Amino acid sequence: MARNLERRVQQLESRLPQPPSAGDEVGIQLSTFLMMAAAYYFGDPAPDDPLVIPLAKALGYTGAFEFQEAAENEHSDLAARGARAIAKVLGDFGVSADSEPEALADAFDRMAAGMCPSFQQRLKSISRQGVGIGMIGEWTRFLCQ
Repeated sequence: MARNLERRVQQLESRLPQPPSAGDEVGIQLSTFLMMAAAYYFGDPAPDDPLVIPLAKALGYTGAFEFQEAAENEHSDLAARGARAIAKVLGDFGVSADSEPEALADAFDRMAAGMCPSFQQRLKSISRQGVGIGMIGEWTRFLCQ
């Protein structure tokens, strides 16, 4: 009986989602940073706006409600809009996803430095692992050595 129970517990545990790897976490941080850079540079953020408002604007939505609807609809073009916004913000800083790591790191540093302090603080507050926005360039340099 105990063996059967142990086997069942192992089967259930095998179905649990695996935690993200360190590389996945850095990718999430980088994606978050780039989307927030797009929100800052293209979404015309007001000091008291929740981050979703400039993000929605940067992605071409009329407001947070339309953005939320797109996020809940698996058939929306949200991912494509996000990819275009990231490509545009990278392009505005003279790089692309195919650029050399050092050029990308420099662009990330310039993006972070150009954000107003209040936006930088808000972005830090959503950071999952404490990789601050000023560290994105350094992380890129480190990971690509």
